[in-house]
Amino acid sequence: MFRTISSKISAIVILLILLFVVNYGLLTYFLNEQELLATQMLEMSQAERKLHAVNGGFYEIRFWEKKVLEEKNPDAIANYGASISSIKTELRELEDFETNKTIQSKLHSIRAGILHQETIFNEAQQLKTTQNLHRTSLNTSYRSLSSNILNDDMRQFFKPLFNLNHFFIVYIMQQDEPVYNSLIMVVDYLYKKIEQIHPSDDRTKEYLLSFKNLLQEDFKLSNLINNTEEHFELVNTGLLNQFDDVFTEASALFKSKYVEAESKRNNLNNMAFFLTVISVTLMGFVFYLFSKTIVTPIRSLAMVMRKVRDGNFDERFFWAGSKKDELIGYGYHFNTMLDTLQEHDALLRTLIETIPDLVWLKNPQGEYLLCNLRFERFFGAKQKDIIGKTDYDFVDKKLADFFKKMDLAAIRANEPHINEEEIVYADDGHKEHLETIKTPVFDSEGNLKGVLGIARDITERKKNEEEKIQAYLALEEHKKLALVGKIAGKMAHDFNNILGIIMGQSELGLLRCKEQETLKTFQVIFDQSLRGRNLTKNLVAFAKDQEPKYEYFYLNEKIELVLNLLEKNLEGIEIRKEGLSENIDFLADPGMIEHCLVNIFQNSIHALSKSENPFISVQLRQSNGIVIVMISDNGCGIPEAHIDKIFEPSFSLKGSRDVLASYESTIKGSGYGMANVNKCIELHKGNITVHSQLNIGTTVELSFPLIRRKLTKEEKMAIKNEGCHSNKRILLVEDEIQIAEVQRFVLTNDPCNHIVDVAHTGEAALKFLAKNEYDLISLDYMLPGKINGKNMYDHIRSENKTTPILFISGNIEFLESIKDLKRDDCFVDHVSKPCQNIVYLNSINVLLDKAKS
Repeated sequence: MFRTISSKISAIVILLILLFVVNYGLLTYFLNEQELLATQMLEMSQAERKLHAVNGGFYEIRFWEKKVLEEKNPDAIANYGASISSIKTELRELEDFETNKTIQSKLHSIRAGILHQETIFNEAQQLKTTQNLHRTSLNTSYRSLSSNILNDDMRQFFKPLFNLNHFFIVYIMQQDEPVYNSLIMVVDYLYKKIEQIHPSDDRTKEYLLSFKNLLQEDFKLSNLINNTEEHFELVNTGLLNQFDDVFTEASALFKSKYVEAESKRNNLNNMAFFLTVISVTLMGFVFYLFSKTIVTPIRSLAMVMRKVRDGNFDERFFWAGSKKDELIGYGYHFNTMLDTLQEHDALLRTLIETIPDLVWLKNPQGEYLLCNLRFERFFGAKQKDIIGKTDYDFVDKKLADFFKKMDLAAIRANEPHINEEEIVYADDGHKEHLETIKTPVFDSEGNLKGVLGIARDITERKKNEEEKIQAYLALEEHKKLALVGKIAGKMAHDFNNILGIIMGQSELGLLRCKEQETLKTFQVIFDQSLRGRNLTKNLVAFAKDQEPKYEYFYLNEKIELVLNLLEKNLEGIEIRKEGLSENIDFLADPGMIEHCLVNIFQNSIHALSKSENPFISVQLRQSNGIVIVMISDNGCGIPEAHIDKIFEPSFSLKGSRDVLASYESTIKGSGYGMANVNKCIELHKGNITVHSQLNIGTTVELSFPLIRRKLTKEEKMAIKNEGCHSNKRILLVEDEIQIAEVQRFVLTNDPCNHIVDVAHTGEAALKFLAKNEYDLISLDYMLPGKINGKNMYDHIRSENKTTPILFISGNIEFLESIKDLKRDDCFVDHVSKPCQNIVYLNSINVLLDKAKS
C-alpha cells in the first residue's frame, strides 16, 4: 500500500497531525481543568482567609464594644462601626462563595444577627445619649436644690442634704436599684421635713420634686440601658456561638474540598503522565516507522555511496523488502548503476593498463590519484602505495622539481603541455626517453581537479632519429670521402709512380754518391718519399667504401699477432698484458681489426718516444655480451682542447703540428690513422672512447658486441620465458658464410627448432622462393651479384604482402631507406649487422607474432 516515498511520508505526516490534534485537545482539557482547580482552590483559600477574618472581626467588635461602654476611648465608636462594616462585607462575600446551603443559611443568619446587634447597639448608644442629657438636667437640678438649701441657711437640712449627696454620687457611679431606692427615700424624707418646717418654701419643694422626677426618669433609662446591653450581650454571644459552628463546619468543608481538589489534581497529573507515555510511545512508533521505512534505507544507501566515493565499487545496497518499494527500488537501481559503473571502470582500467604508455593523475597539490601498471614499474611500487603521495616520495629532488615544474606549466597554460624527459625504471633499472603530455583536468564548474599525465616511450624513436642524423652525417661524410676516394684513386697510381721514381733515384744516389752532405740530402728525399707512400696508403684506405667481411677468429691471438708485427718498434717499451690468455671467439673483419690495432699501438709507440720508463698496457675481457679491448700508455698524452678532434680526417699533433714538442722530431703523422680506426669500429657496431691527460698518458677503450656461435643457457631461458615460435619455415639470405652459419645454428636448434634454407646470393634465394613457401625471410641488404636485398624485397612483395621480412644490414644507404619502408609495411623490421643472437631471435619472434595476429 505504502510503496512510494511520498505515500510513506504522507502517512507519517497524517499520523503526526492526528497525534498533534489529540495531544493538543488533551493538553487544552488538562490546562482548563488545572485552571479550574487553581481557581477553585484560590477561592477556597480566599474564603478561608475571609472566614478567619470574620472570626477575628467578632473579637475585634467585642473589644471595641468594651471600649465604647467604658467610654474611655474617643475613637472607640468609630472603630466599632468600621469593624461592624468590615465584618458585614466579609460575611456578604462569604455568602457569595459556593458552599453548602446550611453554611450559606447560617452565614445569612449571622449577617442578619449582626445587623440586629448593630441596631441594639445603636439603641443602647441612643439611650446613653439621652441618659447623658438627662443627667445633665439631673445634675443641674441637684446643684440648684443644694444651692437653694445652702443659701437659705437651712442648717437643719444639711444632714439630709449630705445623705442625698452621698447616695446621689453612689447612684451615679453604680446605678444600683437599692442605692436608687435609698436616694428616693432621702428625697421623700427631705420633702416631708421641708413641708413640716417650711411649708411655704415652694421653691425648695419644687426643686425636690423636679430632682425626684428626673431621678426616676434616669433610673428608668438606666434600667432600659441595662436591659438593652443584656440583650446585646445575648445576641452577641449567640452570634459567636453560631459563627463558631459555621467556622468549624466551613473549615471541615474547605478541608474536604482541598482534599478533593488535590485528589482531582493528582488524578489529572496521573492521567497526563499516562497520556504523555502513550503519546511518546506513539511518537516513537511513528519515528520507528519513519526510520525503518525511510531513514534506515536512506542511511544504508548513503553508507554505500560513501564507500563508493572512497573507491570501494564492490559495496552494494541491500535491504529486506519488496523491490516494488520505491526507496528500495532506488537502492537496487543504484546497485545496477554501480554494476554498470564497475564494468565501465573495469573497462577503463583495462584500457589504461593495456595502453603501453605511462598514465597517471595528480591532484593540484601534486598527490597521485591513480596510475597504471607501467607507471608502477617506474616508481617500483603498487598503485595503493603511490596514491596520496608525491614525486618527492619516490624520486630524487631534482627530478621531482622538474616534474612539478612541468605540472605547473600545464596548469598555467590551461592546455596540454608537451615535454621530453629521461627516466630510470625502479623495477629493473632500465632507461627510457619519454614524450610526456600533461593536461590540466577541470570539473563541470571549471574548478581545477588535477593534472593528467601520459608519457610515451620514444627511446626507439629518439634512437632512430639519432641514427638518422648520424646516418645523414655519415652519408655526407661518405659522399665527401667518396669524392676523396675517387680523386685519391685517380691520383694514387700516378702519385705512386712519381714516388717510385723519386725513391728509386734517391736509393741509387745513396749507393753511388760519396759526399756526405749529398748522402744526407738523398736520405731525406728517400725518407720523405716513404712518408708520402704511407700517406697515400692511409688516404686510400680511409676513402675506400667497403663492408666488413665477417669471420670468426680469436681476438687475443689477433692482438698477439699485431704485437709481434710491431716487435721492432716496441723495443725498449714494457708490454703489460691482461686477459690475453683467454681465447675469445670473435666475429668481425680480421683485416679491419688488425688495421685498427696497428694504428692504436703505433700511436702509443709514438707517444712514448720521450718517456723515461715507457710501457703499454693491453687488457682483454668480456662482460654481459660485450668484448672490451683497453690499450693504455704513459706517453705524452693529448691536450684536452684537441681530444674531440682526434677522429677528424687529416688531424694530427705530430710533425709540424707538435707545438708542445711532445714527440721526437723524426715522428710524422698522416692524420688519417684514428679516423680509419673510428670508421672501422662503427662498421662493427662498436664503440671507441679515449681518455687522456697531458704528460700522464692515454687510454683507448674499444668495445664490440659479442656474437657467439650459439645461444647461452640464460638466453635460451629468456627466450622461452618470453614465448618463442618454433617449427617455422625460414629462408636465410646472407652472403657472409660464418654469419649465416651462426644464424642457421641458433634457428634450427633448441628452443626454436625452425626449418631453415640458406642462400648466399640473391639468385639462389629466388630459386628457393620458387620452390617453397616460407613463414619468414631473413634478408641481408648487401648481396653479391646483380640482385641485392631491396630487389629481393620487391620481388617477394609482388607475390606476397604479409610474409614477414627481417632485414640485416649496417649499410648507411639502407638505414635511410628502411625508415620509410617500416612505416609503410608493418611486416618489415631490421637489425644492424652485426647483432647479438638474442636480439636477432627476438626480432624474428616479434614479426611472427604480428603475422599470427
